[in-house]
Amino acid sequence: MTAEFIKSRQHENVLVLSLADEKTRNCLSEALCTELLDELRSASSNPTVSAIVITGEGKYFCSGGDIKAYENLAEPRAEKVGRVLAEVYNPLVKFIFEMPKPIIASINGPCFGAGAALALATDIVFAGESVSFSFPFVPKLAAVPDLGTSWHLVRLIGRGAALALALTGETISADEAARMGLIWKSVPDEQLESVVHDYANRLARMPANAVARAKFEMTWALINSFDAQVALERQLQIGCFSGEEVAEALSAISERRQPRFGRG
Repeated sequence: MTAEFIKSRQHENVLVLSLADEKTRNCLSEALCTELLDELRSASSNPTVSAIVITGEGKYFCSGGDIKAYENLAEPRAEKVGRVLAEVYNPLVKFIFEMPKPIIASINGPCFGAGAALALATDIVFAGESVSFSFPFVPKLAAVPDLGTSWHLVRLIGRGAALALALTGETISADEAARMGLIWKSVPDEQLESVVHDYANRLARMPANAVARAKFEMTWALINSFDAQVALERQLQIGCFSGEEVAEALSAISERRQPRFGRG
């Protein structure tokens, strides 16, 4: 079945998924999120996909959640929001966060609310220098940040700055977001696509098992004690040194050549 709200294109081992509902400025409707999750699940099991980029079509990356979906409801609002978070939105950001393959967010335009939450769930975030970010859940919607926003914000920039962004809904620039550690890099708008393309291709050429283990390791570092973390690092390192990727890396060093890691 052809996706209506997600455009996909693959170049070599990099899959680019674009939010493509320009009429709503790429808001995260249930339909769009369902399609995005389907595409990601397919990519996860596709051996020819080694890295993924999520971006937006048109002038926006994402305008936020689908607010109009809460008008003239047949069910109570609270029941609907609880249901769609459990069935659609939370599974999506959880899958992105836990996916073994690396995911880059390429923020090409304004990125608000749920759209910013989607970006934060990815592994590396690039933004064009003209891009703005905002988390207007509290001041605009009288609601709380969701889709993992609070979890990411507090860990990335600290409780004080996270709470300030949440309570004020203040808009920040891509440069500010990068300085705060909210995103990886702000780049000139005209260079965004090429910079992300280069990084995605670099990730796609990396040893897939080591990448997956590194993602797993960094995730557990957020909650583990030091003792538990060094024990996990040991376990993961044993796994690395038991595999073909380390063997190839060591051979490449010995032979003074670039390593050739297997790809689909």
